[in-house]
Amino acid sequence: ECTMSSHKCSASAQCTDTDGGFNCACNTGYTGGGSTCHDINECSKASCLNNANCTNTIGSFNCECPTTDLHCDANSYVNECYSNPCRNKATCYDDLNSTTYTCSCAHGYNGMN
Repeated sequence: ECTMSSHKCSASAQCTDTDGGFNCACNTGYTGGGSTCHDINECSKASCLNNANCTNTIGSFNCECPTTDLHCDANSYVNECYSNPCRNKATCYDDLNSTTYTCSCAHGYNGMN
């Protein structure tokens, strides 16, 4: 169904073929059941640190320091797991030393994200 576009997944979701059907999962930065996906407003939960201003973008967000704050560091740590990027009940582990994360699959699942 996925390759033939006969699925009803949102344009903001990934389609995965299954035996006799398909599954839809919203992309990183979105929430929903897969047939409908809505952008997560990461800024509503204070994603930026050190006085940086948060701007929500489609599927993500940006942090920018005010021009008057010389001590602000917009590139400070941000928890990449905040937007729930892992699918199918996987647990997200944020890498504190980079801008990456890893997903650990729930029992009975395997794969990426």
